[in-house]
Amino acid sequence: VCSDSLYIFIDTRGSLICREENDRVLINDTWNIDSIFRTGIDYKIGRGDISLFYFYERITDNWASLNPEPENISAIQLLVAFNT
Repeated sequence: VCSDSLYIFIDTRGSLICREENDRVLINDTWNIDSIFRTGIDYKIGRGDISLFYFYERITDNWASLNPEPENISAIQLLVAFNT
């Protein structure tokens, strides 16, 4: 049986990307930075896990909407998982 434990975490990543103009989308800048930031708490309870965290992502190539402008996505997420 595992003891209860609380973790505070920060996770960041970034990418420097060079893109050329494309027939589908005109990209304003050829050099872009995509980034992800996540922070929160993770509580281990015996055979379970409860996480609450904030998530932010900056995407410079949103091909889904063919938008050449960077998109910023943020969310607050709650994850509850238990092993039986």
